[in-house]
Amino acid sequence: MGYVLVQNEKKVSLVMDTSKIDFKSDSFNLSSKEDVISIADYTFDITHLDREIVASFWETKSHEIIVNEVAIGEVAQADFSLHEIMKIPFLSNVKALVVVHNHPSGDTSPSPEDDNATEKIANVCNFFNIKLIDHIIVGGFNDKNYYSYAKTQPDLLESKFSF
Repeated sequence: MGYVLVQNEKKVSLVMDTSKIDFKSDSFNLSSKEDVISIADYTFDITHLDREIVASFWETKSHEIIVNEVAIGEVAQADFSLHEIMKIPFLSNVKALVVVHNHPSGDTSPSPEDDNATEKIANVCNFFNIKLIDHIIVGGFNDKNYYSYAKTQPDLLESKFSF
């Protein structure tokens, strides 16, 4: 049994018992796309939303997982700032990040804006010595329909700058 710290849109923290979630592995693994999608669906119902949501999944150096709802948008976009994504590292001792958002249309193809946001997040993570594990786009109504930058465009997860 594990626990995950979840921060919702009101930024109210709660601890969620992960034993109620059907993970693909024995325990939650931030590197497992299926586990991240499972907790995103359990927490935010991400595969059934009619609007975009952006969430971040952080692993602390003491192996705690923090889930943060970053933004809820409209049908075709969710605007968010890097500040909203990177707020958690300033409050916690994090070592890794996975960003997840959905495309309610079901089309998981990344937009140029998705690519741009991924590149910016990678640069900021590099600056703070945080590993960006993945940026996952989940298609509507199907947790098996997703796009993984780590699998298809791993170069975008690497910073173009050295600090």
